[in-house]
Amino acid sequence: MYPKKYRKYIALLNKIKERTNIFKVKITGLIISYNNKAGK
Repeated sequence: MYPKKYRKYIALLNKIKERTNIFKVKITGLIISYNNKAGK
């Protein structure tokens, strides 16, 4: 589908997306736990 030039770039973008998703999940978890502690 893609020229060889873009394959590495797309793979890199996918890695970045995965990392940012993991990062978002971690932050969301931290916010939720903080809100739970603050609510008590």
